[in-house]
Amino acid sequence: MAFTYMTNTQRISKIEFTSNPELCNIAFADPGPNFSPTVLIFGIPAATASTIAVNFYFTGVQRMLAIVTENQPAKVGSNNYFEARYGGRAEIS
Repeated sequence: MAFTYMTNTQRISKIEFTSNPELCNIAFADPGPNFSPTVLIFGIPAATASTIAVNFYFTGVQRMLAIVTENQPAKVGSNNYFEARYGGRAEIS
């Protein structure tokens, strides 16, 4: 079931480029009531993640970000953060 994770570009805490040059992961510091302080989204196309990063880091303008994930971010095992897999769509407004 798809889930839309909404946050803003100012909450990006890390963009991790993986050994696969086509994919990366993005971590968000999100102190919202439904999530832990960190939400990690796996499997984002590198071009999409680069666009998200450049949009904030080079313009300095905070933008709203909606990323569709395959499911709602959830804790996995004993991790103290939430994670979800990219679901195929990201919008910056």
